[in-house]
Amino acid sequence: MSWTVDETGNAVGSGEEVKHGGAVGAEKKGNAIWMDDKVGEGVHCWSFEISGGKGLWIGVGTEENFGSGYKLKGLLYGGPGNLSDGGSLVLGTGGLSLEKEI
Repeated sequence: MSWTVDETGNAVGSGEEVKHGGAVGAEKKGNAIWMDDKVGEGVHCWSFEISGGKGLWIGVGTEENFGSGYKLKGLLYGGPGNLSDGGSLVLGTGGLSLEKEI
């Protein structure tokens, strides 16, 4: 079980932790996917501890649809409480954003 990161270098995975690599500007997006060989069919739950930052998105997808930038396809939640398919807005709710409260 570990994180697999895209080839941009903008996501850095180590064991059970993934962080942003610190890039700035237009090309700062970094994607990571949690790979677990022991997961089979059924219901699975995950929890995340957000240690800081803004603009975070969390979602579910498949290994086949994982990639850098907008190549990633899945069901993602983030921004100011929006749902995305990885390339476009599915539902704009303006709900809670994912960031550490200070």
